[in-house]
Amino acid sequence: MIKLLINHLLSMKNKIVISIFVLLLTLIFIVPLPHDTRNFEIFYFKDVYQEYYYTLLYRLLNLIFPIVSLVVASDHDQDYLNNLTTYLGRFKVITSKVLTYVLLISITYVVILLLHPVILVASKNTLIYQDLAFDNIFSTYLNSLIILMFTLLLIRKKSKYLSYMLIIIYFLSDFYFAQFDSITLINYIIPFAKEVPFTYKIAYILFIFELNVLRYLYEDL
Repeated sequence: MIKLLINHLLSMKNKIVISIFVLLLTLIFIVPLPHDTRNFEIFYFKDVYQEYYYTLLYRLLNLIFPIVSLVVASDHDQDYLNNLTTYLGRFKVITSKVLTYVLLISITYVVILLLHPVILVASKNTLIYQDLAFDNIFSTYLNSLIILMFTLLLIRKKSKYLSYMLIIIYFLSDFYFAQFDSITLINYIIPFAKEVPFTYKIAYILFIFELNVLRYLYEDL
């Protein structure tokens, strides 16, 4: 089942999306670098250049990473996958779907961690290097899983327009939450802000996963 889903993920459309994402990811690491700045300037103003680079890097990753998750998962509602419920059962099909997409997002997360030092070394910008902040990167990873769960829950062949609504909601919430450092009630309803505790985000993901299972068990396919 998982092998079949991986083959589905590697369709021509998704290969193009993943290729574009890898290219964007590379550009995200490269574009904010101080290309026209001399090393001695970076050395004396290291904190300034680091803050600029990593602030912009985290913002771009937080915008693009979850959206790619949505695009890749938006065509999950395929008839040939749903027909497998006759042989495998609905619970196994939906859990296999979720595990496969989570695996893909997790691999991408690891690629980000590995690509970061490689690009800085290759571009000879090691002076501004610092370890990626766990809270920023892991928050983006969890946001991607939240988007994934909502994609699997809400988007079907006849309601693909909802993917655009999810993108709009995510972008608007990202810009809205960026204005505040404290947590409000809306942060717990739409928990994309990095200030939301990881334990709450994980519980939120598990809750949406349960809704996915319930919907898939009882909906007409």
